[in-house]
Amino acid sequence: MTTLVSIDPGTEETGIALYRAGALVDVDVLRVKRSVGNREQRASVMGRLAVDKVRAWCGLSGGGTGVRVVLEYPQVYRHGPGAEVDPDDVLCLVLVLGHLWGTFHGVNGNKLELVRPATWKGQVPKRVMNNRIIATLTKAEQQLVHDKVRSNHNAIDAVGIGVWALRRPWGVSPGSAS
Repeated sequence: MTTLVSIDPGTEETGIALYRAGALVDVDVLRVKRSVGNREQRASVMGRLAVDKVRAWCGLSGGGTGVRVVLEYPQVYRHGPGAEVDPDDVLCLVLVLGHLWGTFHGVNGNKLELVRPATWKGQVPKRVMNNRIIATLTKAEQQLVHDKVRSNHNAIDAVGIGVWALRRPWGVSPGSAS
């Protein structure tokens, strides 16, 4: 598979990144206004937006042609950072993932993978991780991120999930001297 889509789901903002042949070629932030229904309705709308974006990027009208999609799988934290988040908010993210999973998984050679935040980024503080992600990109990829999403943390996380899925070493830009 030469096409990878990585997604950091949210009910109001979802980061999404597209890689082809190992290179970041697009990144975006999908948005649903808080005024759109309750959190479950926003999650459902976001799921449909994410499905539509993957289809548009990958030319998928009927389901897929061997696309790898890596989704951050939500986690409820009982202690420490993140413990203040309402678990029901986290569970709503599963609705976003469900739209993607139900549409693409196993269809026409597509492969969907779930990855927990601690698996792809560990317990590294957000600012430090964002810097590592950006340092891992080529100059052209860095410019793309800057031009399209600036410093949106959801988009940066989606890019980072893709970097992790591609097994790029953190902080080392492709083509840089080792």
